[in-house]
Amino acid sequence: MKSLKNVKIGIALKQVALASFLAIGSTNAFADRLIGFNIQLIYPNSSGNVDVWGSGSLGGNPTGSVGLTLLAADPGFKAMYAALLAARATGRVIEIDIVSMSNKKITGVIF
Repeated sequence: MKSLKNVKIGIALKQVALASFLAIGSTNAFADRLIGFNIQLIYPNSSGNVDVWGSGSLGGNPTGSVGLTLLAADPGFKAMYAALLAARATGRVIEIDIVSMSNKKITGVIF
């Protein structure tokens, strides 16, 4: 059985590894960035994509609750999904790049 100390060290190492990625995903010059995004709900949907609900701000304006989608076919899907799960599990506030507020497809995660 693992000791609590070993579990905490393992979690800390995973957080350091995830935090070392400044931006995960593709860069898009036309992307909108949600700042201070607090994930409230994250789940895989029936098509294999991941839906993310949370709130943050865009251009200094609060978004209220907003639903976003991470497409399974996108490059970096696994890394972005891992970062989203880590942020949700730790309660960490993150930044998320999306195509636009009308096309809420996630293109990057800044952890």
